[in-house]
Amino acid sequence: MKDIDYYALSGFGKFCYKLKKFFVGIPKGFIGFFVNIFKAIGAFFVWLGKDLKEIGRSFVKGDWKTKISFLSSSVIKPYSS
Repeated sequence: MKDIDYYALSGFGKFCYKLKKFFVGIPKGFIGFFVNIFKAIGAFFVWLGKDLKEIGRSFVKGDWKTKISFLSSSVIKPYSS
C-alpha cells in the first residue's frame, strides 16, 4: 500500500491495516529470530575454523623457533603448576 492510500483510509481502516500487518509479521519475525541464531552459530564456527587454520599455517610455515614455541606452549604449560 502506498502512503497516499494509507492516509486515505478511515481511522478504523488504519487500525485494521496495522492489525493485519502485525499478525502477518509475527511468523516472519519468529522465523527470522531462529535464522539469525543459526547464522550466529555458523559465523562462530567459521571464525573458529579460520583461527585454527591460521594457527596451523603459522606452525607449518614458521621457522624452528616458532615450532618449538607452539610445542612448548601446548605440551609443557598445561602440565606445569
